Amino acid sequence: MFLRVKFSMLVALYPLLFGAVQAQDSVMMFSIEPRSVMMSPLNFPETDGATADASDFEIKDYLLLSNGLGERRAVVTLINTATGQRILEGRQISARFANGDSRNAIGLSQKFSSQEHLTLNINFGRHIYPIMSISVQTVKQPN
Repeated sequence: MFLRVKFSMLVALYPLLFGAVQAQDSVMMFSIEPRSVMMSPLNFPETDGATADASDFEIKDYLLLSNGLGERRAVVTLINTATGQRILEGRQISARFANGDSRNAIGLSQKFSSQEHLTLNINFGRHIYPIMSISVQTVKQPN
């Protein structure tokens, strides 16, 4: 009798217990932000936000990601334009948000061989506004 009551309670509570887990998972799951077509570059007023330090990296392409918790990420394909090995650090890449704020990547340190292309999932933390663009400041190599 006790086992039957316990089992029936579990069956009755299953949707409540595991439905909450699924709902929580959907909030934490990342979705791809649609890239809007802009006719001109973003020209927000100057802020005290982060800018990318000069480096030997170029961005080839990126996808913007977000979730219901406000976490902002980008899947970015970069190339090391230098003739030697370089390390991409968080301060060398920045994100610009829809309100004009900018922020450097968090916890990023990735080695690149000379001329190597890599695609990375880069964390920009939590923000109420979505990311509008990702940038690096590439040092021009002498010819």
